[in-house]
Amino acid sequence: FGDILIPVIKDLLKKRDDVQLIHRIFNFLEKMAICPDKYVKEVLITSVLEVLGDEPKFLKLALEFMGSRTKELSNEIETFLGRKP
Repeated sequence: FGDILIPVIKDLLKKRDDVQLIHRIFNFLEKMAICPDKYVKEVLITSVLEVLGDEPKFLKLALEFMGSRTKELSNEIETFLGRKP
């Protein structure tokens, strides 16, 4: 999942030439974040949020588009991984 999505997200965030598509992707990620199925959230966390957090530049750009629950999960994982004070 992340192997396909992360390069697309990074490219879109870098270029900012299709903001509507960026919003659509992050709306989808927010739906994953609020999904009651814990395995869906695990996929989001491990294949998208952790990877975005590996590069603070992209995480900062992505935070602008994340929904509230996606931001919460991102903050939780960054804190857990010791990347956030």
